[in-house]
Amino acid sequence: MRRGYSKITALITIAATIFALLALFTPTAFGFDYASVFLVGTLFGVALLLSSIVINLAIPPTQTLKGRMFTSVEVATIVMFSALYALMIVFTYQIYPIPSPTGGYLQFGDFVVFMATLLFGVKVGGVTGATGAIVADFYLGYPRWYVSIIAHGLEGAIPGLTKKRHPAVQIIALVIGGFLMASTYFFVNIFIKGYPVAVLSYVRYLFGQAGISIVIGFIVARVAKKTLPQSQ
Repeated sequence: MRRGYSKITALITIAATIFALLALFTPTAFGFDYASVFLVGTLFGVALLLSSIVINLAIPPTQTLKGRMFTSVEVATIVMFSALYALMIVFTYQIYPIPSPTGGYLQFGDFVVFMATLLFGVKVGGVTGATGAIVADFYLGYPRWYVSIIAHGLEGAIPGLTKKRHPAVQIIALVIGGFLMASTYFFVNIFIKGYPVAVLSYVRYLFGQAGISIVIGFIVARVAKKTLPQSQ
């Protein structure tokens, strides 16, 4: 749409709408019951997609949006932090694994996402979280990589909105980002592991992975801003 291909964008969005509607039948195919939050969330997403289709069809094909989506510096920064984030996840899982009582391993690599978003903003933080997580998932063979895109994308994007705000506001945003990450996995784990194990995993994600990563990421970002003024 930014380059003027509004009609093609509308077709892609139509395809996305079809897939979203098909997703409503996925739990039934695997023998799961519908969760009300899943049904409401999907229908809300479909409504947004339909709105997007109308908007795209209303834009003349020759009209382009001004401005670049990412600058070259932002792209380079995203690549660097995404690679570092993926490396930290793989390092934790394969070199120094910390077993979790609910299965899997604890990892604290999310501090890279928090550090990136506080230093460089919402775009860098959001894309770093989604890209780094999906690269690590592909490497480790995690089958639900698509969940990581949402979980860690939100985790990185939300705190980036407070890049130039007071430290107290940034901490609140970090907590919200960590909460959204943990909650995303929680709702997925309800279907996969059952409610009791999902609750235990939720505590692990919230207070272990997110909590420790928030502390490390916030401290590193504060030190970087003081020692590297150009990072601002």
